Amino acid sequence: MWALNDLKSDAERYDNGEFSAINRSSVTLRTLFYTSSCILNQLGIARKIELPSFTPEFTKHDCINYGALVFTRLPKYSKTNKYFDTMLFNPNVNYHKMKFNHWLKQPLLRYSFIDLSRENLIRFMANEDGGAHVDSKINKFYKNLRDGDSSFKIINSDIKDDEVFKNMIGGFNNHKDVFPTYINWGLTRQIVHETLLAFNEKFDLGYNPNLNKNINKRLNKIIFNFNVSDPNLHEET
Repeated sequence: MWALNDLKSDAERYDNGEFSAINRSSVTLRTLFYTSSCILNQLGIARKIELPSFTPEFTKHDCINYGALVFTRLPKYSKTNKYFDTMLFNPNVNYHKMKFNHWLKQPLLRYSFIDLSRENLIRFMANEDGGAHVDSKINKFYKNLRDGDSSFKIINSDIKDDEVFKNMIGGFNNHKDVFPTYINWGLTRQIVHETLLAFNEKFDLGYNPNLNKNINKRLNKIIFNFNVSDPNLHEET
């Protein structure tokens, strides 16, 4: 199937450090999954198929949960930035299988009790953020995650030149605030991985990625996820 081969190609480019290549996958995923006329519905398997999910189910007490993503500082990504701070999909976690409709609507990430599901991520990327079309107005929550405005932040005054911070952050950049950007790329890579795993044998895709390739290039020795949960805290308060 051409759509799956396109996803595989995008994944290979992403895994080789061409991170923006995963943008195209949003359009392919929309074709596969999103609309009532999507390929799975045309094939009549949308209600039958189960897909792997690497994201745990969130509870009502989870205020912030980055799911299967880990903070990673990578070497210089552009002429203007010394480092590329982002969240990469960490494949070294267990997955569980879910029915298609539940999988599509499952939150991949939560920030301040706002969820971002696979369905909405695909829609925002493909329809608004240049996957297939650029809107003058992009969903604010998605845009803030992409740009680092809705993410955890290590304030420059808290950054100390010691081994703990050096291992966690992976170097110092004139004591600028540290926060991840383009979180949407890591989430999209996760969706592509889950999709290709689901169809790998059926379509003989030969999909056998090295998802640690980018993580192994990190400058921070310690990779970490960031979650906030409190049994006395929930969105209704």
